[in-house]
Amino acid sequence: MLTDYLGHRVVQPAFRAPESIKAFLELHDEQGPVLEATNIDIGIVDSIVAIQQMVITITGFAGHAGTVPMTLRQDAGVAGCLFVTELNRFILRQYADSATLTVGKFSLQPNSANCIPINANLP
Repeated sequence: MLTDYLGHRVVQPAFRAPESIKAFLELHDEQGPVLEATNIDIGIVDSIVAIQQMVITITGFAGHAGTVPMTLRQDAGVAGCLFVTELNRFILRQYADSATLTVGKFSLQPNSANCIPINANLP
């Protein structure tokens, strides 16, 4: 924090009495392509996306990648990829541009090249 660097004597907190505030305006730059694509310089926000995070674990059955036949595998990595793909298709089909979905992290256990993943984690 700035106060840790400069010291408490240098940095004083800003303060206004609540009754002195008549309005509040928060400016943001657009972090997506919508305004630019429509050649509009400024827009008024009428909604904002709420972020909700979930932890999802998909469990399969571990095995050696070289010896377990493809037809007998229960690969959590494959199931996780299919889950993300189908969830994305569902959001597009049901909500179009009124909802968004992103899987920003996807990890497999045991995370080894010669093991069939037992877990796919989407935390």
